[in-house]
Amino acid sequence: MIKIKFTSGAIFLMVLVGGRAIEARVFRMNNETVATYFGGSYGPSLLKQTHFSGTSGSGVSIDKSFLFNYGAEFGLLFRGPKFGLRLGLESIKPPTLLKAVGSNAGGESLFELESNISALIPKITLEFNIMKGGDSWRAFIALGGGTATAVYKNSYTLTAEGLAAFPGLVDLSEEGTAMALLYDGGLSFETLMNDTTTAAITLGYRKLEVTGYKYKADVVNFTGTHAQGDSVLNEDGTAKKSLYNGPFVSLLFRFYLGK
Repeated sequence: MIKIKFTSGAIFLMVLVGGRAIEARVFRMNNETVATYFGGSYGPSLLKQTHFSGTSGSGVSIDKSFLFNYGAEFGLLFRGPKFGLRLGLESIKPPTLLKAVGSNAGGESLFELESNISALIPKITLEFNIMKGGDSWRAFIALGGGTATAVYKNSYTLTAEGLAAFPGLVDLSEEGTAMALLYDGGLSFETLMNDTTTAAITLGYRKLEVTGYKYKADVVNFTGTHAQGDSVLNEDGTAKKSLYNGPFVSLLFRFYLGK
């Protein structure tokens, strides 16, 4: 008899505790206020050859270009009933360009080029709700901005023909850095995945035009001898420019920190 009472009490306690635990896990999107997040983006690239074609030797054609950009972002989200504030750090970078060949008008290979370029942006994004689907989804407009630090590195390995075409040059690497403002915006849709995790997909457009590059170190390259801090200029005297502008799609996973 005592055993039966103990078992019944244990079952009652388990149901009570279990019920409270289940209740604590109920997710209500409209009531959530703080989340951490991370994710990535993808889009076509306007970088093409802009940060190396103008400083890789007069009359030289290069057989590869940057075609698309990858992005990664993480940070904190603070939400209210009508809008949210996102504080994040974003990186935008195309895949490294490997073994691009620079040739003269006669088709002779003058060098192989390896090129890296990226931008790192601390940014603030405002999210404005435009539609809600109860506690499971919402649509919003996202408007963001930040200050980007852009860097590039071009490494050249000259062939015998290249050494003859550019007397005094040997294999070299040049690096430049600059700062610019980023603006982006898009239409987003967020939906519950499981527990307190959601996924937010955005179709957007970014504007980031980088000019005013400075050399990070002394270098002798195709345009002459340059000291650290000198402006990076193309052979025609114009400033080197990198365009990260263009449409993108992003996917962010959000982890809400409920009570």
